[in-house]
Amino acid sequence: DPKDNKFYFKRKRYIPEEQVEIKCGTDSPKIWKWIEQGYITATPGPVVDQEVLFRDMEADLEKYSPREILYDPYNASALMARFKDKIDLVECKQNMATLSPMAKDYEAAIYEGAVVDDDPVMAWEISNADVYTDANGNIKPIKHGGKKSNKHIDSVISSMMCVGRTRYLERN
Repeated sequence: DPKDNKFYFKRKRYIPEEQVEIKCGTDSPKIWKWIEQGYITATPGPVVDQEVLFRDMEADLEKYSPREILYDPYNASALMARFKDKIDLVECKQNMATLSPMAKDYEAAIYEGAVVDDDPVMAWEISNADVYTDANGNIKPIKHGGKKSNKHIDSVISSMMCVGRTRYLERN
C-alpha cells in the first residue's frame, strides 16, 4: 500500500481435486483445511484447470487494476496468449541474475517490517525454503531438500518477485 509503504499480500493457489488426498499425505495434511479456508482452490480433474486460474486473473485485473504481470517464461505460452493484449507482461526468469536482487529487496522489506503477511500457507512454504548463496553473494530461495523435493515455495518466490519488482520500479 503506497500510503504506508507496506506490502499486503492476497494470493491464489490451485490444486487439482484428484490430487488433494495424495498431496495431503505427501505435502501437508493441512491442505483440506486451507481449501476450506479459501487459501487454496481445488479445480476439477487430475491437473489444475488453467481456465479457472485465468478467469480468476481476469477478475483480479478488473478489481485491482495492476500495471503488469510478472511471469516465469517456462511453460507460459497459454498465459501469454491470453493476457498479452490485456496487460503488460514482464518476464521473470528463475535464475540467479534475475532473482537475487528481488530476494535482497524482499529480505530488506521483511527486516524493515514492510511485509504484512498472515497467510498460513505462506508460513508453511517459508519453512520449506532455504537460502542459496553463491560465491558472489547472490541469493535465491530454494526448496529444502532440493529440486525433486515435494516441498513448495511458490508463494515465497512470487512474493519476492512482487516486492522486488515494486522496489525496482520505485528506484527507476
